[in-house]
Amino acid sequence: HILQRIASHKKDLRAVCPVGLARGHRGNPAASLRVHQLHAAPVLLSGVATLVLNKAEKNILETHYKCTVQQLQRLHPRTPRAVVYFLAGCLPGEAVLHCRQLGLFSMICHLSGDPLHSHARFILSSAPPKAKSWFQQVRDLCSQYDLPSPLQLLDNPQPKETFKKLIKTKVT
Repeated sequence: HILQRIASHKKDLRAVCPVGLARGHRGNPAASLRVHQLHAAPVLLSGVATLVLNKAEKNILETHYKCTVQQLQRLHPRTPRAVVYFLAGCLPGEAVLHCRQLGLFSMICHLSGDPLHSHARFILSSAPPKAKSWFQQVRDLCSQYDLPSPLQLLDNPQPKETFKKLIKTKVT
């Protein structure tokens, strides 16, 4: 699935490069970054937030995302990761993925009578810490970004806009 997403992302970028964003066309890097953010990045991350990814898969996605942003800005290949994202004015690919995962979890929190809500509560309260589960990834993200406990969020879901602002602030 990851390789399909990367191939689709490259295909979409190649579709817009002839409009002046290609390296030899001397287009504005800011415009190409905006096109990437609005059009190509959602293609790359489509459906990935629902997967339980291991570290190697996350690294593949992050490396591809960084290289794409770096090439769109026409930076040297050895430019440090922090500089690439700072100059682009965007979050790293991994952080964007985390925002999407936490947004999905927020939707689950608002489904109080749904079996998925019950399953989330069961996994978060009784599964061993080393088990591979999407809900445990969410628990790790909540602790990583100093967000409220997922069980607390399941009991008292925050309003959508409030939670989105909180996520954006903490992840940034």
